[in-house]
Amino acid sequence: GSLVAATRSARRPAGGASRPAAIAAGIRWAPAVLAAGVLALLSRMAWADFNAGRGLRARREGRPREAAAHLERAVALNGWSASYRSNLANLLWDGAETETENRRILLARAAEIAWEGVRRHPADSMSYWLLGRAELRRCRWGGEAGRLEPARLALEAAAGMNPFFGPIRQDLDDAMKGAQR
Repeated sequence: GSLVAATRSARRPAGGASRPAAIAAGIRWAPAVLAAGVLALLSRMAWADFNAGRGLRARREGRPREAAAHLERAVALNGWSASYRSNLANLLWDGAETETENRRILLARAAEIAWEGVRRHPADSMSYWLLGRAELRRCRWGGEAGRLEPARLALEAAAGMNPFFGPIRQDLDDAMKGAQR
């Protein structure tokens, strides 16, 4: 009898509850766990929006370092948002226009942000456009001639996905002119 009792007790979850009782408890608590997960996700997205808003306000008020910190936080909290990436890249490009000593660092960070967008959204033309623009700026402003081909490829991908968006075509034409120089 002791072997049978040992195998029966081995099948019971900790605490001695039976399998049907454990399943019933799981079913009972599943909605609460699901609701907690949804609230956590919404809270994270709300914080991302809050930080993006503060970043845009700081940028508008002429505080670029504070703006960059908030926009970086927004991208970290919600990396799926193309608008957060675009806002941060534009801020970095503005800084690269005025800061000559940190120009290459700012341009490389903008390209890194754009690459992450392409990795997350491989079928989004705007992600490729942002990447193409980032690489084009690295070529033009940063003096990195080797970035022209990646810029052209990204812009061609964007134009293939969205052929009627004029700014993509304009940037692609600029990249093609640069390739002929």
